[in-house]
Order: sequence, then structure tokens, then C-alpha cells
Amino acid sequence: MHVETVLDWLADWAAHVNWVYFVSIPIFTGVIGWLINWSGLWMLFKPLSFHGIRVPGLKELAGVMPRKVQEIPGLMEGGIGWQGIVPARAAKMGSIAVDKVIAKLGTPAEFYAQLEPDQIAEHIVNVFRPDLPDLVHDVMMREHPRL
Repeated sequence: MHVETVLDWLADWAAHVNWVYFVSIPIFTGVIGWLINWSGLWMLFKPLSFHGIRVPGLKELAGVMPRKVQEIPGLMEGGIGWQGIVPARAAKMGSIAVDKVIAKLGTPAEFYAQLEPDQIAEHIVNVFRPDLPDLVHDVMMREHPRL
């Protein structure tokens, strides 16, 4: 008997519901979600350069603002506007990428060993050999004039 009441209620509801409104909800929310995602991706990469207005005095004021506020693109240059997040942070991201790649390639000592330091030192001595006596004399006169 309880099941029959529920079935009657469902039949009455299905007969009186406006199906156009009911079906349009997922369609409109899907379109809105797609637009939000598309605009978010667009804002990550575009525009490549800063677009906005310059505000006098904002560059000086930005230096004392909290770090998170300073990360807003254009603020540290004294402007209010927008630049894509990736282009605005390209230098920082590039620096991090280079540091990580170099760290995986080898240590500074290994890089130094690859440069053949003995040959570099020999080349420097050969290049400066004609000027070496004068350089030694000048340094000695400057550092220890009594000798």
C-alpha cells in the first residue's frame, strides 16, 4: 500500500512537470562549465604582454604589500590589468626548469671537471705571460710596497 502511494505520486509528478525546464538544466550548466574552463585556459596563456593601465605610485606601494598580492601580474610594474599567468611567470618557471635539469645532469664539481681546468689554466698563463712581470710588480707595489 505504501508503494502504491509513491507510484501514484510519481505518476502525478511526471504528468505535471515542465520537461523543457527539467532537460535544459544540464544543457545550460554544461555550456556554462565549458565556457568557464575555456576562459580559464585562455587566461593562463593570453595575453603574452601586460594589458592594463599604469597607476602613479602603485609601483612603490607594491613593494610593501604582502607577497601573495605582489604575485598579481603587472602590480610590481605599477599597473592594474592582466597578463597571462604563464607568460607573467615565464622567467621564474624557466629558471626553475633549468635548475632542475642541471641538477639531474651533474654536480658543479662534475661540470668543472668537464671543462678541463688544467688546459684552461695553461691557456690563461700563455695569454698573460708577456704582461705577467708588470702585473706582479703592480700588485706587489700596491699590497706590499716595502718589499
